[in-house]
Amino acid sequence: MIETPRLILRPFKESDVEAAHVWFSDPEVFRFYTYGPYFSLEQTAERIRQYMLHFEKHRFAKCIVLEKSTGIPIGDAGLSFIDEMNEVHVGYKFARSHWGLGYATEAAQAWLRYGFDQLKFSRILAFVHPQNAASIRVIQKLQFKLSTYKREEGIDWEIYELLRSDDERNVATENKIRKTTIGEPKVINSSILLVEYDPVWPALFALEADRIRAALGARVLRLEHVGSTSVPTLAAKPVIDILLMVLDSSDEAAYVPSLESAGYILRAREPDWHEHRFFKGPDREINLHCFSAGCTEIERMLAFRDWLRSNDGDRLLYEQTKRRLAGQTWKYVQNYADAKTTIVEEILARATKAGELEAKKVGMLPG
Repeated sequence: MIETPRLILRPFKESDVEAAHVWFSDPEVFRFYTYGPYFSLEQTAERIRQYMLHFEKHRFAKCIVLEKSTGIPIGDAGLSFIDEMNEVHVGYKFARSHWGLGYATEAAQAWLRYGFDQLKFSRILAFVHPQNAASIRVIQKLQFKLSTYKREEGIDWEIYELLRSDDERNVATENKIRKTTIGEPKVINSSILLVEYDPVWPALFALEADRIRAALGARVLRLEHVGSTSVPTLAAKPVIDILLMVLDSSDEAAYVPSLESAGYILRAREPDWHEHRFFKGPDREINLHCFSAGCTEIERMLAFRDWLRSNDGDRLLYEQTKRRLAGQTWKYVQNYADAKTTIVEEILARATKAGELEAKKVGMLPG
């Protein structure tokens, strides 16, 4: 038996047939299936017997889902073994009375945890009808990625996959976000909005910089416009990223109250990553990143910005990568940011090498 905050998932029993027939007999529930619905109790009973035999053989199967608050059976969900593919896939279906409540995501997530953590599967698949938008949203929320297609009965089924390594990374990111975020993290479960470069962005930065300087005065050691909105012609999220350098970002008493008095909200504290502090603004879409004097991340952020401003090829490559990733579904914006790490490091390596070569030319480095 598996429990979640709102659900109980247990193996089917023969006594579940009548309750399960509510959704097994509903044509809408089976709209995107190649089998069903089952209009007789005998047909439903036979399908449930198949689930029970599958569980006896593999110790996992489609299981009945009970709503904790009522004890009512509301659907089924679980893992199934596909003999001809030697693969495992996750599936779910729920009574229409319980659609739109997030139960499919909750139940599928529980089975993923069981499959990866207890059964040690290396990957789990999901087969989705290309027109089943609701199921596609569930799978994307769970961070599955489209892998391939399978033609069956005239339908190009979309096959999504989630690797255990990716799942472990997602879980680690989730834990980190919850550990560092002040308050509840903002879940988006959607794609990322990118817009064309807007020439007003530097002016918005300047207005925000004035407000920060007014709040902190001489405690501002450096204030820079960073991120994609600081790079002319580059498409970006319409959010102004600002880099603030203070003497010691871990000494919150020295500057946080002043920023809070100006309307800024401290949303994240990362003592293990350069003592980074992250603020949201009072009335504009901004991300304020605060670091200590001498922090190496400051120079990395500025080097990346300056390189993209001057290098057309890498600016285009970065934008193409951003657009591809932005079209995917992400639970948190941070997941999208983390997905850009590889391309950012690749571009930074070229920028660093170019900077070293330039320094050699002017005699600043040996060799």
